[in-house]
Amino acid sequence: MPANYDALVAGGRRVPVLFSFHGRNGSARYQSLITDWNKVADDNGFIVVYPQGIGATWSTSMDPDTRDVRFFLDLLAHIRATYAVDDTRLYLNGSSMGTALTNRIAVQFPELFAAIAPCYSGHLSAANYQNAIVKTNVPLPVWQCRGGDEPPTSFPGGTAGETAARNFWRETVNRNMGPFTLQVDGRNRTEIWSDGLAEYRWQVTDYVPHFWHPGQARKMWDEMLSRYSRAPDGTLVRR
Repeated sequence: MPANYDALVAGGRRVPVLFSFHGRNGSARYQSLITDWNKVADDNGFIVVYPQGIGATWSTSMDPDTRDVRFFLDLLAHIRATYAVDDTRLYLNGSSMGTALTNRIAVQFPELFAAIAPCYSGHLSAANYQNAIVKTNVPLPVWQCRGGDEPPTSFPGGTAGETAARNFWRETVNRNMGPFTLQVDGRNRTEIWSDGLAEYRWQVTDYVPHFWHPGQARKMWDEMLSRYSRAPDGTLVRR
């Protein structure tokens, strides 16, 4: 919770919410420590939620009512009922297996979110993007990333899943066909695609293994997530 939550919601105002999912064998507490979303939320006035998976992992089954998607929907309903939530500004993020869950939730319920950041590495299998529950008609800003030093065997989905996820969000959903703009920020090299229906970013951070990228939460919030909301009619709004 941001330290000034009461002041932020005075007079009926509402605040954004971001969910950040831990990786396999991780924990909600560990996710909060490595990502620093708390500090970003305090500075920018939003709520950040760190869910805890059963057995320190997540189910990404494509069953329409799979356990952890249902858990997320129930948790979202609880957060909405308990706090002054701005429903037009909901965001997802995850690490490794938590990134795979971010992908899993977003392919079935993209209309719930203003933007997602499945960053860092973790994807569905390539075949899953062809499943009947997957929606391709809802543009959604997406920021994906990986470490320059991580082998594809270290994250869910591997190379095939990573390629499928990139193509799915960049082209199939958001209709970005290029060319892209390359942003170089220290060790971060980010392709920014913005010629389609919604923005897509692909970031590689040099000299980083399969681990959270330093300063990543603030970078994603400042440069993309904070700029988007989804109107009640489903229209994306860029600030």
